[in-house]
Amino acid sequence: MAQAILTFESALVSGILSGIQSFWRSFSIALTVNATTEARLQELNRLRALTESELAELGLNRDTLVHHVFGDILTS
Repeated sequence: MAQAILTFESALVSGILSGIQSFWRSFSIALTVNATTEARLQELNRLRALTESELAELGLNRDTLVHHVFGDILTS
């Protein structure tokens, strides 16, 4: 009986710790995604502020800016 209680308590503690770890892992991923998105939006705004000729020097035009900045995560 005592072994069953210890096994249950151990499984309970293990489950709680696993849940806490999962929460912090998800939170960390969310912070990383947010920081990455913020940097991409800043880059997009920087490019949007350029003139047509400045964009052309970079091989870009206004129609391709979003794809240029977010292309690696956009689906076709």
